[in-house]
This record gives sequence, structure tokens and C-alpha cells, in this order.
Amino acid sequence: PPNHHPNSITIYILTNFELGAIVSGYLCAQIHGDETEWIDLKTAKEAYPIQVAEYAVANKLVSEPAFSWWVPYTLKKRDRILKAVKRRALTRKTEKFGLELPGTGPKGVRRAYKIDANTGSNHWGNAIEKEVKTVLPALRILGPNEPVSPGYTCIDLMTVFDVKMDLTRKARICARGDQTDPPLSVTYASVVTRESICIGFLLALLNGLDILSADIAGAYLNAPCAEKIYTVLGPEFGDLEGRTAVVEKALYGLKSSGFSWRSTLSKTLREEMEFEQCRGDMDVWRKPALKSNGEKYYEYIFVYTDDLMAVSENPRAILEKLGTHYMLKPDSIAEPTTFLGATISKRFVDPSDSNPNPNPNLTSKIQLEFEKKRVCCLTFWL
Repeated sequence: PPNHHPNSITIYILTNFELGAIVSGYLCAQIHGDETEWIDLKTAKEAYPIQVAEYAVANKLVSEPAFSWWVPYTLKKRDRILKAVKRRALTRKTEKFGLELPGTGPKGVRRAYKIDANTGSNHWGNAIEKEVKTVLPALRILGPNEPVSPGYTCIDLMTVFDVKMDLTRKARICARGDQTDPPLSVTYASVVTRESICIGFLLALLNGLDILSADIAGAYLNAPCAEKIYTVLGPEFGDLEGRTAVVEKALYGLKSSGFSWRSTLSKTLREEMEFEQCRGDMDVWRKPALKSNGEKYYEYIFVYTDDLMAVSENPRAILEKLGTHYMLKPDSIAEPTTFLGATISKRFVDPSDSNPNPNPNLTSKIQLEFEKKRVCCLTFWL
């Protein structure tokens, strides 16, 4: 494109005569400081739709063919999302299952203790104490007169309360990630795709392998914090209230926690368990192995943040070895019945049976659920 003024925009129109839509164009964007760069309009629209749409409105470009077909829809969708968020914030639930739900932050913590005092119980206090014991190892408490090292940013911790289906009280201490601005390089963490999971089930079926899934407890707290931050402890920490603490582990709520955890788990799988990443999906890990009959095959681990699925002749051995590095929830180690929102069923059928499907409506039922609810029910015929 020609060298225009950075605040100007030039649209090169290429029309698809079959659809009548604009398919190409360029705009000049300010990248860092005073640096500018010409960016393909399609790329800019997909990466920053709101910013590009607002720019088009501010510069009276909405009537241009390159913008008229998508800018009004994008701005209306933005307004709907903001209205829904505001409505949810204004109508926040104050009770659940008939039990009062404390708010967030220090006021919510004090209210939780007051609820226990009024009811003569210690349900919320036990939940807070349990969560504090989980989070404390991720913090380094400074001495009374110990200064914070230069370059560290102060953030707040927020306690969120919930009531489970069995009326058990739950407290979660999160970091205010909105108060930090880490580089984009430490804010992205990929997860395994559903297509890779389906291929994994197919490989297990074809090779006669077993499948076990597991959930890592407090996954983020196993990873180091990628940011330089500290906080002042609140009332939920009891006698430590008002003390300064440096965050050394990846707390929930930080923008970099997902990246830190993925990097830590990848290092363990690669160096300690000798797995390697697949080229097609970097969250699928494999390792060559031998079956009991001497046949060669690959063992697989599928990673979705803290949810794991092992495919092997002996998947329990893989999870037990991983359990020496991280704490696995004991009740989560089992054959998967659901994974990534998909319902999984396993059926054993006699090969000599002329009608292997005892329920003729099973296929139509699965298709109906997939079309309406987007739930994939996988049935394996062994």
C-alpha cells in the first residue's frame, strides 16, 4: 500500500461477485509507540473487531462497502454483551439453595464469619481455613520491616464464596489479575482439541488399549509465578492480616497462570516421563512402548489444563508416576464417562450377534443430542 499518513486509511476493494461481499482491504495501524504498519483488513477485523469497528464509526467509514456489512452487527453485539454483564453484576445472587452467600473481598470475608456467629456453626470458617492452607505455600511472607524488592507490583487478593450441591461451603482465594499488565507472551496457554480426543479414543479402540482420566488438584499452585507481584494479606489470613507477601506461585486469577502451569507440566512430561509432543496438537503427548506380547505401540497423554487422559495398556502406571510430581484427586482416576462436555459410553458386544445394537433408536438419539445440545456421545463397539 502507498505511504499514507498513519491516521488515514485506504481500502482496496475486491468484490466477490457470487456473494457480493468485500474480501480484501488494508488499514494503517499504530503498533508500538510511533511505529505504524499496514495490516490486512481481514486480519485486523478478526483480531480486533471492536477497535476496527469503532475506528470506522469515528472516521465516518461505516457506509463504505468494506465496513457496512459487518460494523453495525459487531457494535450491536458489543452492546448486548455489555448490557448482559451489567445486568449480571447488578443482580448478583445473595443466596444459593436458601443459604446466604457472602460477597467478595474483605467485606465478604467478615460477613462469612458473622454468618457463622449468628448460626452457631463454622461452615464458612472451615471453608476459608481450608483455602488459606492451600494458598499459603504459594506466598512468601515478608518480615515486619522487610521491604519489597524494586520492580514488583502490588495487587489485591479476592475471596469468592459458593455453595455446592451437597450444601458444602466453598471458598476460593483469587488474585486480581485485572490489576496487572503482563506481556502477551506469558498470557496464552493452549489446550487439547476435541478432534484430538476423538482420535485418541479411536486409537485406543484399534490397538486394544485402556483409558483412564484424572484431575490434578490445585494445578496452578504447582507452577512458579511469571510476574513480579506482591499483596497485603486480608482478614481471611487471620493473624497474618496486614502482612506483606510476595506471590511466588501462579495463583488463580492471574493472566499468566495458565501459561505458567502449562510450561511446568510440559517440562515434567518431557524431562521426567520422557513423553514428546505431537506435531499436529502440542497438547497431545506420546511415548513409544511395548505391550506384554512384545508388540510396539505409543502411549498417549491428552492435556486440557488440569484434566488429563492417559491411553495405554496400563494407563494407571502412567498416572501413578505423574502422581509422584503432582497431587491427583483420588476419586477422579477412573474410566472417563464425560470429557470436554462429551458423554462417553462403552459397550461390549458379542461378534457373533447379528444385531449388535440392542437399541435401534440409539443412533438417532445420539444424532439428535449432537445437533441440539452439541454433546457428542461416543459409543465403542469392542
